[in-house]
Amino acid sequence: MQGVEVKVLTDAIYAEFSGSSVSSLVGGRMFEDFAPPRTEYPYIVYSIITSVKDKTFTEEFKDTTVQFSIFSTSSSSSEIKEIYKGVSELYDECSLHLSEGTLLRMHEVNLVPMPIENTGSPNAPLLCRHYAVDFEILTEN
Repeated sequence: MQGVEVKVLTDAIYAEFSGSSVSSLVGGRMFEDFAPPRTEYPYIVYSIITSVKDKTFTEEFKDTTVQFSIFSTSSSSSEIKEIYKGVSELYDECSLHLSEGTLLRMHEVNLVPMPIENTGSPNAPLLCRHYAVDFEILTEN
């Protein structure tokens, strides 16, 4: 398979997070694909959204989109904005250390803030702030 494998990317993303200021902001709570039930807020979930092959006449790449979903139940938007700023500073134009392949570029491409109102679970907070932040990652073997 051309381009860097998904596991290599997800491992590098988590390694970059470990010990960072963002990790401190969320108490080390960042999960791949979903958070465990009853996870304490705030937290981050990261997922591979797309990963497609891209090629020129002489080179082959992998163009991957990863989404970081940031969740906060703080009554103020300050907490989620601070976490978003940290995620952006940590990953935008960063140098992920890949165990194989070459990182050509990682950059932020999209932010979608979306508050979620709880209407079902009596134990869940009434309002949860959710920021979805997308990054494009271009790699080659």
